[in-house]
Amino acid sequence: MDVSNALGKWGISGELCEKIEIHGSPERSEWRSVVKSDSSEKFLLEEIWPFQISTRKRIAQAQEELSSNGLNAVFPYLKSEAGEFVGEADGRFWMLSPFIEGLELTRPDYIYDEWRGKLLSDWLIALGKKSDEVSSFGKDAVFDLKAYCFKIYRDVMLNDPYILPQVSPIFSYLRKEDGFFENYHKLPTSFCHGDFHALNVIWGEESINAVIDWEFCGYKPELYDVANMVGCFGIENPAGLKKGACPAFIKNLCEGGFGENVGWENFTKTVLALRFAWLAEWLRKKDKEMTSLELDYMTLLLDSEKELNSSWGILD
Repeated sequence: MDVSNALGKWGISGELCEKIEIHGSPERSEWRSVVKSDSSEKFLLEEIWPFQISTRKRIAQAQEELSSNGLNAVFPYLKSEAGEFVGEADGRFWMLSPFIEGLELTRPDYIYDEWRGKLLSDWLIALGKKSDEVSSFGKDAVFDLKAYCFKIYRDVMLNDPYILPQVSPIFSYLRKEDGFFENYHKLPTSFCHGDFHALNVIWGEESINAVIDWEFCGYKPELYDVANMVGCFGIENPAGLKKGACPAFIKNLCEGGFGENVGWENFTKTVLALRFAWLAEWLRKKDKEMTSLELDYMTLLLDSEKELNSSWGILD
């Protein structure tokens, strides 16, 4: 593919390095590749779909703000010579960012590394401090996890009723009197990464080189990122919920004063509610194996709530 015109928007010339592995999800863009400039700098060049332009510009602005505020491991997209995050060339739309090297994450063994849990919690604490105001995202436009769960449940009833015997008890538990949905309006909100898990981190030897894939960032329940990370530890192996990175992650957050009490009181239920998003992803992909695994995992979270709360010490 000839991308010289695209690179020219940033005043760069170079060559594609398509054999270099790229971290993060390939589904975030139409096409992507590492580019090596004539001066040997490496960049990530992405072609995006036209419908993404507005959202991706807003995300790029948020990343730029966070980086300017001093948040580490955030590498904003580069502005073109025209001062824009998105450049148009050959009737297509492009974005360019620094390419960050990293080490492969060994799955599932990484969940037993306490140091990863501490680094991840340190970064979230820093995000909380550096993101009081993110101008490209309004605080009044908060993602509604409760409404999202209701939507997914309705979709399951319409399109995948065969899993209702497993989904209904979970949904009913979140919906019960004085349960998660009833108390949802009490949860504080903050700016969140939105897809915070270990695979969206570029790792060094014992460091975080970069946090990537910000496509779902925005204002959400304060412990949204915490819940997503914990849920992803456990789906690798439920044993990881009680030892290794996960308890170290939660302990360091609590000791660092992250999150209000009402959020922690509803935390395990937040983890469970957020798994509806992952269930929806497996159903969208028609991945029956992962759908079955997810349902078993959600049931385990439901049955283990008191045990997990005790193990994590979050209600002590």
